Amino acid sequence: MGPDMEKYARMALDMGAVDALAIDVQDIVFDPRTYLKCAWGCEEFGQLKCSPDLIKPWEAEPIFRRYGKAILIHTHEKRLNVDIAWEIERAAFLDGYYFAFALYDCSACEICEAGSRADCAHPEKARPGDDFVGIDVYATVRKFGLPIEVLTDRQQRQDRYSFVFIT
Repeated sequence: MGPDMEKYARMALDMGAVDALAIDVQDIVFDPRTYLKCAWGCEEFGQLKCSPDLIKPWEAEPIFRRYGKAILIHTHEKRLNVDIAWEIERAAFLDGYYFAFALYDCSACEICEAGSRADCAHPEKARPGDDFVGIDVYATVRKFGLPIEVLTDRQQRQDRYSFVFIT
């Protein structure tokens, strides 16, 4: 792990992340079955950030495998998770990592109205979800000993994860 990756992990923790790990991209578990849960389980499927016209998991995996390192961010709040990932992507870009790219469950708006780029209130922040591009978040975070369980009640505390691909 290089000093830059440590810097971004510390940045995430300083911003309120519960955990932030610099990981090797080879340790990320990809499984195209995640796409089924997006297409037939998420009301936001088809909007700008997760449009089936953009990319499929089997197309995305080789692209993300071109990266060597990523920051894995863990929070309990969706919006905080997005804010941290966005800021780390931006910081890495400004540090010269011009391909830095975050994956998160966007929550820039209370209710997403984006059916297209023109409809999105924050198109610069729109990013696909990790599961949309084929990342098995459950298997990946469990490899690192981080908590994640299927919730059976909306009152249960959520474990939110995002990834920022940097190098």
